[in-house]
Amino acid sequence: MGRDEIHAGSPPGTGPGGQENLAVSLAAEQAARSLAEHLDDWIDRLRSAATEAVTSLSLDEVMRTALSEIATNLQVDEAALLIAAEDGSELVARTAVGLIREVELGIHIPAGAGFAGRILASGAPLIVNDLGHFQVHSPTLRDSGLSSIVGVPMIVGDRVLGVLHAGSRAPRRFTDADRAVLEVIAYPIAAAIERVRLFESERRLRQVAELSARRLAALQRITSALAGAREAGEVFQTVLDHAPAGVAGRDGHPGIWMLRDGRLRRVGGGGPDAGAFPEVPLDSSLPAAAQLEGAEPLFVETREEMLARWPVLATTATSAFAGFPLVANGARVGIMSIAFDSGHRFDDDERAYLTAVAEQAGLALGRALRAEAEAEAEERQAFLAETSLALTNRYASPAQLLDTLVRLAVPRLADRCAVLFARGGRVELVASSHRLDALSPDERARLADLLSTGRIDAVEKVLSTGRSQIVGGFDDPSLDLGERGRLAAAVGLTSAMLVPLERHATPAGVMVFLACGTHPRYRAEDLEVATELARRAGALADDLIQRDRERTLAETLTRALLPAELPRLPGIELAARYQPAESGPVGGDWYDAFALRGRRVGLVVGDVGGHGVEAASTMARLRNGLVAFASEGHEAASIFDRLSGLLSGEWTSWNLPDPIATLLFAVLDQATLTLEVTSAGHPPWLLLRDGSASLQPTGGRVLAGGLEAAPAGSRHQLSPGDVCVFMTDGLVERPGEDLSESLSRLEQAARSGTTTDLKAFAHHLLEATMPAGGRRDDCCLLAVRIGSPARSPRRGPGPSR
Repeated sequence: MGRDEIHAGSPPGTGPGGQENLAVSLAAEQAARSLAEHLDDWIDRLRSAATEAVTSLSLDEVMRTALSEIATNLQVDEAALLIAAEDGSELVARTAVGLIREVELGIHIPAGAGFAGRILASGAPLIVNDLGHFQVHSPTLRDSGLSSIVGVPMIVGDRVLGVLHAGSRAPRRFTDADRAVLEVIAYPIAAAIERVRLFESERRLRQVAELSARRLAALQRITSALAGAREAGEVFQTVLDHAPAGVAGRDGHPGIWMLRDGRLRRVGGGGPDAGAFPEVPLDSSLPAAAQLEGAEPLFVETREEMLARWPVLATTATSAFAGFPLVANGARVGIMSIAFDSGHRFDDDERAYLTAVAEQAGLALGRALRAEAEAEAEERQAFLAETSLALTNRYASPAQLLDTLVRLAVPRLADRCAVLFARGGRVELVASSHRLDALSPDERARLADLLSTGRIDAVEKVLSTGRSQIVGGFDDPSLDLGERGRLAAAVGLTSAMLVPLERHATPAGVMVFLACGTHPRYRAEDLEVATELARRAGALADDLIQRDRERTLAETLTRALLPAELPRLPGIELAARYQPAESGPVGGDWYDAFALRGRRVGLVVGDVGGHGVEAASTMARLRNGLVAFASEGHEAASIFDRLSGLLSGEWTSWNLPDPIATLLFAVLDQATLTLEVTSAGHPPWLLLRDGSASLQPTGGRVLAGGLEAAPAGSRHQLSPGDVCVFMTDGLVERPGEDLSESLSRLEQAARSGTTTDLKAFAHHLLEATMPAGGRRDDCCLLAVRIGSPARSPRRGPGPSR
């Protein structure tokens, strides 16, 4: 023991200094005793306050008040209280007056070290009158400038709960009275510390029990909810909603990332840093790759540890996190994480709880993914069945069916869809979804160029090999695609499927499916459906090519069979037009005008049911027959009977099966200006007189093989200036529109036009009745204007056909 150290029990004043030191000590003791008597009231209040202290906050208030009173009443420069660890191995500065820096730094003093450490180890008070000759452990105490110090242990039972000490910067000899005052104060504080520790221990146990119950309840809710989850999204939402309830503090941010298209993508949660990681790279810069490779959970409890392992996370708000691989159907399909803004200690129970949540999520994901796969398979089958049904429209052309097919593919299988044909060394766009229609003609012409990556032209490769291909990488910023990349970016292209269209076992084109952000990147399952659609498209393509050839032949034949020229009749002006359908087959419509005996003129418009070469050849037979029968002088009823005969029996062996036809035959007497009209199921005709236009009803039954003709007739008196317009139904009919509306449109067009130039008037009627998407049926128009009577007919130049 040093010469300036005095333990409890050592008689004051027995050291060097003799009677003088003894007198000083007695005087100090007497002064301290007098002071202690004045402190009785304050100590009573301290005991009362200490008794009421049951929390750390109330204990701190008691200790701060006690230290302030000690400093004031003992006239010292500092007073400090240090709390012992549970195992008694060290002291930690808790509250101080004058040595507040020691508290701020959280100074730890081992048992037996320095001034307070020796008191903790010995359990006995200690007075040091010359601190300069004492080995001090705390740097704060060493640099404080104190000269003398007295300290006492705070004891409850046989345990030292802490150390209370006071010090003076001026040299001072502390006495047993000073020590006694500290001991009197130390006892109620020690009792309060013990009470608070017991209370907080009980509270911690209660919190642990409550947290355990909360975890169990949360796990039960999660398990129950996941048992009924049929979609992956339900699994994700259940975990994000309920997992934080079992986490200590409830300040964790759950997040889930799933492997999709070879990338780890966020599907929900993630907390404040979620926006920074919509995708997580699968490399060593982040822990994701290691978690997907191994099945062990990862726990990081401090920011220092996190940044030491993954420096890239320095820009985030996260300080601690746990990560768990999600294992579904034996495969690691994603990661569940929970992140904290400050350090977080994961105890064994919490680790077990979060691990159980991840395991339950993986099991539920496996069930949901299987259910989704089954649902997708059923949806694919339903989609293909729906497509097959839509393609059975017997009235639609192959081009229309191709258009239907690509539109059905959006958005079920693609964001955009197109059919490309290889013709004459070029790849042409022949059908596209409505979202491709927005592309300019130049962009559409370069569509094939867009579908290439690097040095490989995907369209050309599919055409040359006949094998389907999935192409990706359009959204990869590291891949320079030049003009193709710019065009891909314009439509948001991420990946594409290209499937060959086969015709006679040879690729004749490519069906293209584009994913442009809404639809996910393509997988093998998508290619299966696309291949089935392309098989249907291939059959339509073959039919389209065949029908294009037939259309060309039928149109050529029809134009050849129409009159090369119309008669030139004094006082009678004629104009005619024939217009083939813009889409679909042609053939079967005709018009004619020819001279009859007795200064009469025969006027005809007719329509054979069906299209193509067969309809055109049947039309030619009816046209020639009608001219022959009328020229022989037969009455209209007899002519129609004979025409019915032409549609039946051996005459039709090489024509249409069960052919039908509508027909309007009018005979104009130039001398009397009377018009006799006979109709077999033909549309009304139009009479224009004095600026007004009116539809003239017809009637009768259509001509058909094996049926007796039943025409309807009418007689009309015409006047100079009258205009008669005869037509086939293709002039006015529109899909989905009532015929009365179509005829009203024709009347309005006739009133708005001028008949000064009859040919221009006929052209005006064609333009005014043109549907927005073009005509789907060919049509004929024959216009007659009555002038002054004339003597004999002549043939003149033919009409525009």
